[in-house]
Amino acid sequence: MIPNNNFENRKNKIEDFLKKSLQMALDDMELSRQKIYNELIRYGIEDEDLYYLDNDSLFHYWTNRYMESKNIDVAVDYIYFNGNFCIFENYKNGDNILDYSDPVKIYLSYDSNHLRRNVDLIMDFLEKNNIVHYSKVAKIYRNDMLTIRIPDINQAYKVIDFINKNASDGYIETNPFCIKDGVVGLAIDNYNSYNSRVAELICDYLAKKISSNDFDVSYDDFVLFTKDYEFKNDGLSKTRNNKIYLDEIKNLIYISITSDKIEDFNNHYYNVSKNKNKKGIINKANSDILLETLSLFVKATIVKHGPSFAKNGLIQYLDTGRCDGLSRVKDNNGKLNRNLLKRFNYKDMKKSLIMKYKKHDSSYLAESFISEITNERNNKTELTNEKNDKNEVIDKSLIKFFSKIVNDTYQKYGHEQVFVAVFNFLKNGYTGNFTRYSIDGEISRDRLIDIDYNQLRENLMMYCGSDDIDTVISKFLNDYIVIKSKSNVNNI
Repeated sequence: MIPNNNFENRKNKIEDFLKKSLQMALDDMELSRQKIYNELIRYGIEDEDLYYLDNDSLFHYWTNRYMESKNIDVAVDYIYFNGNFCIFENYKNGDNILDYSDPVKIYLSYDSNHLRRNVDLIMDFLEKNNIVHYSKVAKIYRNDMLTIRIPDINQAYKVIDFINKNASDGYIETNPFCIKDGVVGLAIDNYNSYNSRVAELICDYLAKKISSNDFDVSYDDFVLFTKDYEFKNDGLSKTRNNKIYLDEIKNLIYISITSDKIEDFNNHYYNVSKNKNKKGIINKANSDILLETLSLFVKATIVKHGPSFAKNGLIQYLDTGRCDGLSRVKDNNGKLNRNLLKRFNYKDMKKSLIMKYKKHDSSYLAESFISEITNERNNKTELTNEKNDKNEVIDKSLIKFFSKIVNDTYQKYGHEQVFVAVFNFLKNGYTGNFTRYSIDGEISRDRLIDIDYNQLRENLMMYCGSDDIDTVISKFLNDYIVIKSKSNVNNI
């Protein structure tokens, strides 16, 4: 049954959420963006048992169901999401979906009795109509459990119409901060997370109220705060902190909380599309990601066919986008393919190489890239032997200091949260997933300022005897973190 999205009712829900978030902060004596985010994505889920349902079996079902499909690829993503999402995607011409335009993002969730049936219906519709999209289903229940990104707004509305007519049974309400069309919530957030930015906005609004001893929060006051608000750099990638992106997502939040008209959302989409060229700058941050991905396929080709063959295959790819001259690599399901490479626009790959080597000739770019990879492979072998000869010393005091901070987050939020926190810190120094204060009220997260995350990562890799980040984190947590059930034993 399609809900009646009465706007006055949604305004009341926004105000109720703000009041609840303020009371939660006062009760906990801590204003936490992460807690606000958790409440946002659990909005409308009244059955707490759903929080802990595990969809591993469904993920396995979907990867098998669509194994032979031509217009949809399905895999559980362990590279970027640690197995917490099942990815459904369909690309054309090897382009990254975010390179078409800023895609329309559809939010959906269903109860456990309707999830599989409705996801099957939606993915079958996307596959049958060969619609370009990037979609994912979360491992745990949340009101944005299924997200679908579609670059063409007309195609997006075809899908929305299908969902509202055929896949609305058992829906779970999305949070009130996004504009709605029937059972779906809508956003445009490109490299950002709409809900995460909403949580940041709410957190800053409440911080201002608390600091001025003004505990009278309201919908109207929040709208005024949002109108003049500017998002700050959150310490993550340069791409997601591009000022144009940040201004656009603020504008969308303002539109979403002040309007229930789909026309206003559509106008925002077209305004965002006009800015696409202004944002289409390959910077160092995403250039590194592109070249790291490309190197996987080039290395595989060198190993299998040699540098000369790899050079020819890379030149063909840089000039035409055809990647069949490069060897396939294993995906998350152990299948050999080129799907990961097809996620990216080959023109952006070439721009990244031009930035790196300061020339435009494809032959020169391919030869330089392959030469660097070959030298790196040789140097790594020599370096490994040299380190073994020197018996390099591991700084265990650094690891122990870090473990105390990690343990604070573990004790408050558990294994899943702490794994994400450690992963993001070791990868790029991001600290936002750690708790600000320990369970005893002592400062925790701010102590990370004393740690060089690159140095820590190197020490942990030496300690664990692996350069696989998931393996390193698992061994570190197993060896250093006090498991709750064992805490009494450790205090004896």
